[in-house]
Amino acid sequence: MSTEDTKNSTGQAAGKESLRKIPLLLIGILIIVIVALVAFKNRTQSSMVVCSDDVLRKAAAAQDVTKIQELKLVVDTIKGTKYYEQDASCVYPLVRYDLNLEDPTAAQHDLDILKASYQPSVGFRNALGLTKSPLELQASINVLKKSQDSQAKHPYIIDTVPSR
Repeated sequence: MSTEDTKNSTGQAAGKESLRKIPLLLIGILIIVIVALVAFKNRTQSSMVVCSDDVLRKAAAAQDVTKIQELKLVVDTIKGTKYYEQDASCVYPLVRYDLNLEDPTAAQHDLDILKASYQPSVGFRNALGLTKSPLELQASINVLKKSQDSQAKHPYIIDTVPSR
């Protein structure tokens, strides 16, 4: 075998080995692209942040039925905020306000808006404090509806505490 034949066979062997590495390189690049796309998709699917933590803290502090006027001020602030419907944490106080007013129709409307923007993997922002899940809010609305339907059907039933 001549030197030229050796160079040729070694060059061919090196060329074949390089060709074998190409599919591995392509698979590696494909994996990196897929991971980047998944990360980007997850980032864009998270809830949009519209309301400030300060507004949410005020809403959390006013969720009690006895503080309905304070909650109304927060709700008015939220409704005056552009794109509030796209932030589930902004919509949550609206549902609570409707429930405190015992208005199941408005509560259902706001809950439907909340469900459209709510991401279970993200949840609500911590500034809201303790929150109910959309499923729990739906249960509260259903109980309120049934209670009001029952009162409408049986207005003569009055809940009273017997006097002593």
